[in-house]
Amino acid sequence: MQCNVPLNHKFDQGNLMKLFQKSSSISSKLPSIKNPMSNHGLKCFQSRLEHVPTSQPEHNYKPNTTLGAQLDAFYRFTRPHTVIGTIIGITSVSLLPIQTMADLSPTFFIGILKGLLPALLMNICVVGLNQLYDIQIDKVNKPDLPLARGDFSVEFGSAIVATFSILSLAKGLAFKSPPVLSAVVIWFLLGSAYSVDLPFLRWKKYPLLAAACILCVRALVINIAFFVHIQKYVLGRPIMFTKASIFGTTFMSFFVAVIALFKVFGHCMLASILWLRARGVDLKNNAALASFYMFIWNLFYAEYFLIPFVR
Repeated sequence: MQCNVPLNHKFDQGNLMKLFQKSSSISSKLPSIKNPMSNHGLKCFQSRLEHVPTSQPEHNYKPNTTLGAQLDAFYRFTRPHTVIGTIIGITSVSLLPIQTMADLSPTFFIGILKGLLPALLMNICVVGLNQLYDIQIDKVNKPDLPLARGDFSVEFGSAIVATFSILSLAKGLAFKSPPVLSAVVIWFLLGSAYSVDLPFLRWKKYPLLAAACILCVRALVINIAFFVHIQKYVLGRPIMFTKASIFGTTFMSFFVAVIALFKVFGHCMLASILWLRARGVDLKNNAALASFYMFIWNLFYAEYFLIPFVR
């Protein structure tokens, strides 16, 4: 008699063996039933079990190795919204020390680039490090990321992180700006503490520590370090924090809770929009959460555009 028992290839051999052993132990405790079909079914199940491969891949996805596909994977690996936030944030802060149009010289713009380059390299290093330690989580929450999807191997991702961290620190040293070097070192240390799964680290598991890491980098390091970089090491002026720099640092420190939006009348509209949008978010819908997350980043960008006008 032909065996027509269908086999679900999503199970591996170990799972089927456990199922077979469990069913055998249960059947041994029951009264014997003389049914030839039962014996045939048991033998059929055993025969099918013997033909199950010893290992099955979780999926049959094969990464596209063309140049365009690899560039797209790298683009996703960099977490573009964070890169955009870094560019806008540093550029906005760099404009705060400007007093006259004469300050907008080639030296000034070169100084901005000397701050941006190490920061962007470290930004990519830190977001990549986070992905290396979140592969299993990202397979569920962010399946399009290259490590979770399989576009990049762990080894290749590690190589990117190591290369970008070394380049960032090297550029920070080469540009001879202590604030920039301090910024990328602190960024690297906090990014490692946030993501790396070692004793006393992996701070992202603790809400207060996770928030402290993000706020320290996005609010304090970027706003203070790059302001000092432009003020003293590019324009050659004594360090003197302006009203705009103090406002920007204070505002971004409280951005997550949106408290600072209520301190300045001109920014209350952003707070109202955020509050109305938050009330309509479906917490069980990943797409809705992702959309709201990006909405917060858009407000983040908008605020940095407004800060230079605070004088």
